[in-house]
Amino acid sequence: MGMRVDFLSIATQNFELTHSKTKFKIYLRKALNQLKTFLLGLILITSSLSFAQPLQPHEVPKDIYLDRSGMPELVVTSGLTWSIVTPFLTTTLFTDNVRKGSGFLLGPILGFSLPLILNSGKSLHTNEALTYNFFQQVGLLHGATLPLILNIDSQKGFAGILGAATLAGTAAGILLNPTLQLSPGQASSLTTGLMVGAATGGIALIATSDQINFSERGIVTTILLSANAGALTTYFLRDHLDIDRSRVIWMDIGSILGTGGGFMLGYLLGGENSSTKLLSIMSLAGLYSGLYLGYDLTENMDKYQKSADGASAKSIQFKGPTPTVIPSIDPATGQNSMTFGLNLLNGTW
Repeated sequence: MGMRVDFLSIATQNFELTHSKTKFKIYLRKALNQLKTFLLGLILITSSLSFAQPLQPHEVPKDIYLDRSGMPELVVTSGLTWSIVTPFLTTTLFTDNVRKGSGFLLGPILGFSLPLILNSGKSLHTNEALTYNFFQQVGLLHGATLPLILNIDSQKGFAGILGAATLAGTAAGILLNPTLQLSPGQASSLTTGLMVGAATGGIALIATSDQINFSERGIVTTILLSANAGALTTYFLRDHLDIDRSRVIWMDIGSILGTGGGFMLGYLLGGENSSTKLLSIMSLAGLYSGLYLGYDLTENMDKYQKSADGASAKSIQFKGPTPTVIPSIDPATGQNSMTFGLNLLNGTW
């Protein structure tokens, strides 16, 4: 009996088996690639958490700066400033009651609306608002003191200088802000320096009032010069004051509490017969002690400083190896693939 072999059936079965194996290999390769991608992503996420560090403000480019909350603060401070200046201008410059009273309405409207109009369509960073506020306060301070220094007795002259100086200070802040590029802590500390300088001059005048009889012009001049000196000193120390704004607030609180504490300590030391000189010296010592303690005790509130120390060993930092994922394309299949890598040399120098 002869055996009949169906070669066509065998060839068909072999082709189907080979085709099935090829499809299985393709599916297996895809599954392995997906598994590899998943594992690499898992390793990357896990390792990133272990090497994660806080993102500091000055490590973020300005165009994506995270702090865009300056507009409310600028609106409030501008509204308060012009609510004070404008009524004074209208009551001084005009004679009829309607125009005199218009300042009480125009002041808040101008103060609250001008920041919104001038910054329409863009976000405002806190450091910008604080810079504008500082220069506005500088202009207001000079506008209030210069007429007394220049012996201008006319109320209209006083009002004109006050309004012009406030506007000039606001314009100076707008023009100088792009050049200064202060951080929120630096801009806030400028205002602190201005106030501390003025307080220093005032307390020093009180301390020497028994020996020196100052005129009104001399008192105002001393306070203005002291305030400017405090602001300039703060600006020159700005690299040391590139700190979180909350620390500056604590410095303000410390200076106020320190002044009061120094005064009470001087009163306890001198009793009821405490001299003005003793109380003033103790108040001044308390002012600067509180200012320093507010700065030193809050050091843990931030761990960055904008200005580097220069090319020194302290400015060189090395970090441990960090994993990375390198995307690539498989030349055989044309499919996207990911390769695991390791950065051995990391740091800043």
